Amino acid sequence: MLNRCLHSKSTNRLFGHLSLREPQQWNFIVQDSISRSDELIHRAVLSSSPLETIRALDDISDTICQAYDSAEFCRNVHSCPEWQEAATQACIALGAQVEKLNTSESLYGALVRALDHHDQSAPAAAAHHAPGSAGSQQHPSTGDSTGSELLTAEALRVGRSLRHDMEKAGIHLPHAQRNRLTQLIGLERRLGMAIGHNLSDPSKLGHVDLDINGQGGVLLQSRVSSLAPSSSGRRVSLGSHALNGLLQWEHSASNRHKAYVAGYSSPRENLGLLEQLLETRQEMAALMGAPSYAHHNLRGATLAGSPEAVHSFLLDLAAAIRPKVEEEVDLMRRYKARHLGKAAADVQLDAWDRLYYISMAKAEECPVDSSAVAAYFHLQHCIEGFGQLLKALMGVSVVRVPLSPGEAWADNIQKLRLEHEDEGPLGTMYLDLYPRRGKLTGASHFTLRCGRELPGGGYQAPIVAVVCSFAVSSAGALSPDQAQTLFHEFGHALHSILSRTHFQHHSGTRGPMDLMEVPSHVTEHFARSEASMRGFMRHHISGRPMPPPLIQQLRASQRLFEATNLQQQVVDALIDQRLHGAASMGSTSSSDIVQEVMEEHSVFPFVPGTFPQARFHHLVGYGATYYSYLYAQALSSAIWQQHFANGQISRSSGDHIRRTMLQCGSARESVQYVHGMLGDGHLVPVNGGFKPEISSLLKDLQIS
Repeated sequence: MLNRCLHSKSTNRLFGHLSLREPQQWNFIVQDSISRSDELIHRAVLSSSPLETIRALDDISDTICQAYDSAEFCRNVHSCPEWQEAATQACIALGAQVEKLNTSESLYGALVRALDHHDQSAPAAAAHHAPGSAGSQQHPSTGDSTGSELLTAEALRVGRSLRHDMEKAGIHLPHAQRNRLTQLIGLERRLGMAIGHNLSDPSKLGHVDLDINGQGGVLLQSRVSSLAPSSSGRRVSLGSHALNGLLQWEHSASNRHKAYVAGYSSPRENLGLLEQLLETRQEMAALMGAPSYAHHNLRGATLAGSPEAVHSFLLDLAAAIRPKVEEEVDLMRRYKARHLGKAAADVQLDAWDRLYYISMAKAEECPVDSSAVAAYFHLQHCIEGFGQLLKALMGVSVVRVPLSPGEAWADNIQKLRLEHEDEGPLGTMYLDLYPRRGKLTGASHFTLRCGRELPGGGYQAPIVAVVCSFAVSSAGALSPDQAQTLFHEFGHALHSILSRTHFQHHSGTRGPMDLMEVPSHVTEHFARSEASMRGFMRHHISGRPMPPPLIQQLRASQRLFEATNLQQQVVDALIDQRLHGAASMGSTSSSDIVQEVMEEHSVFPFVPGTFPQARFHHLVGYGATYYSYLYAQALSSAIWQQHFANGQISRSSGDHIRRTMLQCGSARESVQYVHGMLGDGHLVPVNGGFKPEISSLLKDLQIS
């Protein structure tokens, strides 16, 4: 076990900002955060200045978030179970404090008074400073008491956002309804944690006994010696990597079928938990007077604003890509027919065929020398390439710095500091990129400390972490898809580090989900564009750039079946909307809804006996907002074509992206945010909200 599990005499800070030397000290962090937030409550309640009230509320948010976000990170990634358990208990205690804050009548009253005071003062201040008035010659700071009571635009947005958050917790409801909503919010959190736990527990993800008598694919044959024997062959556990590997490479259709059914009917426990979660959310929405949880979660803050806007967007996109999807499916069908020795007209594609025949078709239609490509996607070279890209775009350097004793939570952690050529240090990014037991699977971005202006001057530098589980080759190479995932998470990290908001409440990615995914999708474009690969991907030995023919082969392979893969995202987003929509408020089961959506919108038929929603972990954290990925793809395509489509990695375009997309965090209204990046003509109003134009995305897909 790592020495980190033991007590340490180090005085350095875990994650760079917490004085923790042993797991039990999480108790001190929790109590100190709660004590300081209670003191700030009194400051907010007693303040007669609207701006000071908002500042105090933001100080409360910063105090709790620094502790809670770090504890959430620790419980997901720390290499020692003792630390994980202590951090989990810290999350529970801090979550209770958040509930207390969100249901504090005195705090809510102070916030409402501050906003009302601003609203009442604004007309008088406007008249006072109208051209020709006596007050128009006087600056507010030189004695204009009327103007000094006004909130800045950002402070006003923070105040309204905080009010929205508190009212989502039911602070304005009668006591009985408020208490019930508080119970439901706690239940929702516990159900979500249980679903996530099952998805990270290999014993809950199912297994399948496969016949490998010479029929297995490369993946299965290579693992025979490590697989447990069973009465009917070999037993394979169906974690995400194993399941996808079997579906992609296993030659036997029977084995793929077995793996698909077993994998997508587990974790069985999650089916009941998900039904409870959906019922809980619908009751929450009903208490808030919303027709459905989707209406409740989208109104007020998101760009979409309503489920109607989301549905309109998804149906438009589904219809637009359908012809190309059909072309791609015909190609898969021809490969399956040839494989089986049948006529294409006599062949049906099944759900367990999709990945297998996509791989087969790509190998023949767009052959790529994977070993040659891998030489240009060495992990450390990808990180260095990203740094070179930032330097060219924004004058930002990525500097590797040593870790202090006690700062890291596992082996193989990297620490990077981002510095601007004129502005100096901007923030810190940790990289935790390799798999290990007990660590969160998949890829994520964590904010450990948000940026904000400090009361005594200066700026609180953000601290973030990028977490992946790359099982890289012995040569340290990523696949192109893994490199794209890394750049996606780098986009989130950049948004957090380059944000320069006055208040932490709207720092970085703390904003509407359907906008906060945009920067990460823009950086994905850099990972797959020919210009950036040519400019920043280097051979891990020779240092030479990737040859244009190899880039073109890779891009052709990546483009093939893009429409089919996009359709799967559309289907998932529609499932998310329907599960959280009014249609689910009744006797209809989640499996009935999934089957209905798949039969209506997927080219692959629903498989009876499966419940893929049990593995759809985004339903927990992205309830009714999974569409955000598709909104972001549409908007990022427009940004790319407007600023980078000609292949130029220009400083002017980079500075524009930094100024309009990254620096403002979420301190601007959603429509203003899009307008600042793109100008007019990229949003369509729908039912009080907006959907993005899809023409740029279709152009990316080469759909006219």
